[in-house]
Amino acid sequence: ANVKTVNGYLNQLNHYSDKTIYNFSQMASAIGKFTAAGVSLPDATNAIRGMANSAALSGASVEQLNSAMYQMSQALAAGTIHLMDWNSLVNANMGGQNMQKSLEATAMTMADGGKAMTDATTAAGNFRDSLQAGWLSADIFNKTMKVMGGQTDKAGNIVAYTTEQLQKMGYSKEAAKRLHELS
Repeated sequence: ANVKTVNGYLNQLNHYSDKTIYNFSQMASAIGKFTAAGVSLPDATNAIRGMANSAALSGASVEQLNSAMYQMSQALAAGTIHLMDWNSLVNANMGGQNMQKSLEATAMTMADGGKAMTDATTAAGNFRDSLQAGWLSADIFNKTMKVMGGQTDKAGNIVAYTTEQLQKMGYSKEAAKRLHELS
């Protein structure tokens, strides 16, 4: 990307960091980790905002968030989030039911309609063990973090996606309502 594009994304994170306990230097460091791992700049920005919101929702500390961001940047570069990566979210106090249900709802919006997730969960008996089947792709995680990170409105504020927007993204009415409330 060119300098103007990079500065635009950094400005988004700087504006966002002013509204959280997570400072801009930590977010700039995280975006460096994500992009160095091969994650695109837009996906990295969404992941950072979404993970910061998820951390705030779960009460994770800055240190826990930084640890989780490092692990997730590596997992996203590999293309799949496995049990070991999920455990880093759990250890960072971010792998609770809210995150799990959000990822499952996003899996249902993918091309296979959530079949890979459903089959893996049925075979494994639970969410954690189902991750060994590799159904939790970088695409599912990135889309979930995009939703959790919100969008920038015309005034430059970060706001949640509406339930209507989420339904257009493929979420069921119930999932859209829940994700809107969470984000």
